[in-house]
Amino acid sequence: MNARWQSKREARLQVVKTKKTELLFLALFLRLLKPGGRAAVIVPDGVLFGSSNTHKSLRRMLSEDQKLDAVISLPSGVFRPYAGVSTAILLFTKTNSGCNQITSGSTTARQTAGACTTNATRS
Repeated sequence: MNARWQSKREARLQVVKTKKTELLFLALFLRLLKPGGRAAVIVPDGVLFGSSNTHKSLRRMLSEDQKLDAVISLPSGVFRPYAGVSTAILLFTKTNSGCNQITSGSTTARQTAGACTTNATRS
């Protein structure tokens, strides 16, 4: 195997360790996006509801380390005759922050040097 392709394969496996193409597809988006980049990815429902450790870690990564903007569930058969499975559209922004930006009332959580901090704002 070519060394260039081997290094790309290893980079994808750093995100998730699996051979499931739907999870590798999502991992590729996470790897290729620059911080602040946004993506809308159509995935089978198995990505959202799978019970393996890889499914759980990828969902945790999307919801905690990145900003998951929306999950749009589509009915089964939308892509017939090509695929009859239920699918969803995941909309997310790559932040690599380990926390989502939260603004509520007088408290703002934001990324500072890769860590989440909470600062009270004064009126």
